[in-house]
Amino acid sequence: MFEIIFIVILLTSFIGILIMLYLKVSVLAELVEGNKEKGTGLFAKLKNHKYIESLTPKKVLSRILSSSQSLASRVENKTSSLLDNLHKKPQTRFSEDYWKKIRGKRK
Repeated sequence: MFEIIFIVILLTSFIGILIMLYLKVSVLAELVEGNKEKGTGLFAKLKNHKYIESLTPKKVLSRILSSSQSLASRVENKTSSLLDNLHKKPQTRFSEDYWKKIRGKRK
């Protein structure tokens, strides 16, 4: 039952997205053509910006790798601290008296 509902929702969402794309493609095409003719569109302004000019693929990749490395180290530290806390918890050990009490309760 849930699978059928899920499939219906998925299909209607997909069809809705396709309809919106179909209706808006002409508007988007006009915007792109207008920007190419003027040469002062958003892309042209961004391309001439000093920060964008200074970016190189090597710098971008370096930033992405360093941020992912720091994220991985933070996750690793958090995991190790959680594992250490688990190991430090006192382990309950059952004595002989415990088992005698359990056996006595059954009788």
